[in-house]
Amino acid sequence: MDEFPELTFTRGEAAIYQHIQRYDPATFRRIIEQVKKGRWDIVGGTMVQPDTNLPATETLLRHFDHGLEYFDKTFNQRPTIAWSADSFGHSAGWPEIYTSAGMTGLAFSRPPEAQLPLPKPAFWWEGDSGAKILSYRIPIGAYLCERGDLTQQLDAHLEAAPSWGLNHIGVFYGLGNHGGGPSRRHLLDIRAWANQHPEVNIVHSGLHRFFDALRQEEELPTHKGELNFCLRGCYAAMSKFKFAYRKTEAALHSAERTAAVINVATDQPPAELRTAWDAVLFNSFHDILPGSSIERTYDDQLAWLGSAYHDSQHVELDAINALAMRIDTTVQTPQEDMPSSVPILVWNPHPFPYRGHFELEAPMDYRPICKYRNRGDQLPLRVLGPDRQPVAFQEIAIEHDAFPEVPWHKRVVIPVEIPAMGWSLFEIGYVEGFKPLAQQPASLFTIETGADDIQILRKGKPFVNLSAITVEDPWGSWGSMSEEPDSLNLSTVRHHWKISNVKKLEDGPERTTFWVEMIGGNSRLQLTFNLSRDRDAVDVAARVLWNERAARLKLVMPGGDQAVFEVPGGSVERGVCGEVPGGRWVRVKGKFGFASDALYASDCKDGALSATVFDPAATLAQGNCQPVKNPGVRLLMRANCDFSFC
Repeated sequence: MDEFPELTFTRGEAAIYQHIQRYDPATFRRIIEQVKKGRWDIVGGTMVQPDTNLPATETLLRHFDHGLEYFDKTFNQRPTIAWSADSFGHSAGWPEIYTSAGMTGLAFSRPPEAQLPLPKPAFWWEGDSGAKILSYRIPIGAYLCERGDLTQQLDAHLEAAPSWGLNHIGVFYGLGNHGGGPSRRHLLDIRAWANQHPEVNIVHSGLHRFFDALRQEEELPTHKGELNFCLRGCYAAMSKFKFAYRKTEAALHSAERTAAVINVATDQPPAELRTAWDAVLFNSFHDILPGSSIERTYDDQLAWLGSAYHDSQHVELDAINALAMRIDTTVQTPQEDMPSSVPILVWNPHPFPYRGHFELEAPMDYRPICKYRNRGDQLPLRVLGPDRQPVAFQEIAIEHDAFPEVPWHKRVVIPVEIPAMGWSLFEIGYVEGFKPLAQQPASLFTIETGADDIQILRKGKPFVNLSAITVEDPWGSWGSMSEEPDSLNLSTVRHHWKISNVKKLEDGPERTTFWVEMIGGNSRLQLTFNLSRDRDAVDVAARVLWNERAARLKLVMPGGDQAVFEVPGGSVERGVCGEVPGGRWVRVKGKFGFASDALYASDCKDGALSATVFDPAATLAQGNCQPVKNPGVRLLMRANCDFSFC
């Protein structure tokens, strides 16, 4: 920039600026001077360039909240042009997200023309709400170039310009991933090319100036819906990290809501969750969360997420304990020389009431109750609700196997109703002579199993069938860079899973629980189905012992080829279009809904919805352009997730 006075530079991502500010303050001061001169254009407004299909909407909004705050305080600037150089497709809800963050323009590169044809590189992108953002997709090359090809890129843009009908065209260049910077040769080549083409006005520009010029264009087309899909392997790869990220993201959202409400009510200072947010935001980066980093990266990133998860738990626990200190948690006076009951405060962190079942576990005494040795099922329990009146409950297995012959801890499942962002107090204890309230089973659902599928019936009628398959996935973390048809639609079945064991674990008035084990190849899948009283959903906990290579596990649910998918910023209806990011829930129209706490990738075809449960592709350490040629050793990994049908 000192040698070439015409040069301008564009850079987003607040985390990059923070790094330079901390470790190279001299260079940072020089950057500030170029920003003041208008030659350095701060864009994007986010902490990093996040994945644009997988994070929660709240997380993406926080990117702008934190990033724009940093740029405003540090540079006295709030960028209004979003910059998404490399993320792997964009959900349909982004116009709402961008405009709510004050963005007026978007520059991006993926998916390219081969995957998503557009009439012009410049267009208006409109969301379901009517929100619009002026958008520009890099039409030739990528967001970078080689040392010697800039002249060819300029020639290609000039040749294509008449077909686009644009007076202003952006040529993106620079060495290095995510743009990098120009070489001296680039700048000399630009000068030489400009001299050879006096009919073209060459302007060194940042994105803000470029979009100001684009707004002068007439008759720009409007695009509605998604800007998807590409590099589809990233929607499922490295399941282990995706599960940890989702768990941490959810814990942080819950902790922040909880602390915000309780700390105000109890006159406590605001909770400190900035460092936890730093972890979640950084780990939503589009080469971390999608699973496209090297395996060693994930050792560090999982450790960082673990710290954020712990911080979230700590903040939430502090808030709930502060609330508990303001609540009368005294219990009813016990009988003479009997242990007191245990008060349990149940907090609902959601902005809507919770109606359903809840599990409580507590010690019935300070030591095992030897009086009931080998007859723990006869120990009389009493559960009191918020009105201090007995409530119906069902005793279930405790979480450990110590001293099984002598009762000590007890665990129950009870129906509850907890107000939005509110609490209820329950009491559980050992009370001699107490007779629990009688209840009759009232589940809406039943389970039947065949040789290779599980049939869920609602009120005696077929609701949804569930089976499992292993499909070949030799494409690696990204899927195929060349978008071969076989990589978009993974349909080569390696194993049809068989049911190997079925047990009824619980059968009571509040809940019936079935445990089903399935085997496919060298792997096992254990599914625990909970059928709760009056709940119009089936909750399933999945545990996988995975011992396969270059393959993924899918749950198959017949129901149709059309479904509505939750996506960042909203929802979108899709038909048969191959592997897609599934969001937190999918609704097969007129059939059933599928919600998960960990899964992301799904597809609709052949009259069924299939959800990828496990795909460790990122650990294969293979290239991202060709299928895996040598299957090598298998992976032995465990994975856990929960999902529900409703």
